[in-house]
Amino acid sequence: MRRFILLACLVALAGCATKPRERETLAQVSTIDSLMAGNYDGTVRLSRLYNYGDFGLGTLDRLDGELIVLDGQAWQVPVSGEARRVAPAERTPFAALTHFDPETILVIDNTSGISPEQQVLNHLDPDRFAAIRVHGRFSSLRTRSVPRQETNRPLPAVIADGQKTFDFTDVEGTMVGLYCPAYVKGLNVPGFHFHFITADRTAGGHVLSWTPSSVVVAIDDASTFTMLIPDGFAPGAGDDKALEAVEKGK
Repeated sequence: MRRFILLACLVALAGCATKPRERETLAQVSTIDSLMAGNYDGTVRLSRLYNYGDFGLGTLDRLDGELIVLDGQAWQVPVSGEARRVAPAERTPFAALTHFDPETILVIDNTSGISPEQQVLNHLDPDRFAAIRVHGRFSSLRTRSVPRQETNRPLPAVIADGQKTFDFTDVEGTMVGLYCPAYVKGLNVPGFHFHFITADRTAGGHVLSWTPSSVVVAIDDASTFTMLIPDGFAPGAGDDKALEAVEKGK
């Protein structure tokens, strides 16, 4: 049985008076730099990760598609683009979950002249973690997924020649997202990171771009960050430009 070192990092104390600290925690398996380096072996069962939350995103064993956890249920969008339910026994090499208890609710559309991400950012503390649910109708949205990997090719190489993109028009669904502050680079993706699933739970993927028609945005601040580090953990070497290219699908 694998053993894990539990690394708990207190990021801020504000807001903890109203909710138990465990519900204010963003819990993460491994690091984005490790995933970028090609460390794709699933190390943690989803059933274990559910102890830390009911909302989040990541990937599955051997980088097998995009993982969406919403309302305590997990979905995978593989390279086919067809979403499927994920069993609790399946494993992840990289994922982040929290208990979703939003403090901020806002409605945004495409009429303000301000990008949707900036509209959300205006309601965030840039130095804190946040979980973000965006639900409603999107006038356009582009996602991607990647094929299961049998070797440990670095993630930029997988994206360059293996990703498949999907375009949605006038679609209803939910984006599950995280905002991470700039100082966590190497651990997670600084800024926004969204995955999407359609309202009928048939399709989705990692979000490359999105334009809302009318959506409700719910924001849950996280005051504590916890990371599960597996035995044999290989941290990888950070490359900010490569990570940005991966996130944007370039």
